[in-house]
Amino acid sequence: MIARLSTQQADFQEKLSKLLAWESVSSTDIAQTVDDIIANIRQNGDQALIDYTNKFDGMDVSDISALTVDQSALKKAFDSLAEKEKTALQSAADRVRDYPPKNKSKTLGTYTEDNGTLLGSKRLHHLIVWACMCLVVKAPLPLLQY
Repeated sequence: MIARLSTQQADFQEKLSKLLAWESVSSTDIAQTVDDIIANIRQNGDQALIDYTNKFDGMDVSDISALTVDQSALKKAFDSLAEKEKTALQSAADRVRDYPPKNKSKTLGTYTEDNGTLLGSKRLHHLIVWACMCLVVKAPLPLLQY
């Protein structure tokens, strides 16, 4: 479950500290799980993606096409966004696209983006980015490319 935090919460600092403390723990079990998931997807392709979607997202999908979104629906949704949201989405797409080359040779470490944002690289983050890239490969968003 994704933790939702708000600076308006009375116990915000405590919750944030606990979350950050947990995320800083290095676990070989987590690294092995990530490696196993990546190996499974490389070996079994779409079927592995379907299995993980059903397991972790609580869905009942039997075909990869159920996970795709029509390009016209994507464009309509994007066009309906406020300019601020479009800019944020474009920035997120740029980060996903730029992340792997900047971290290709790193398993742990940090790098600084052009705007000064310091980003860290952890093995779990690689899996998340890889999963996002799988979605982009299956349903590319050309309207986000410039």
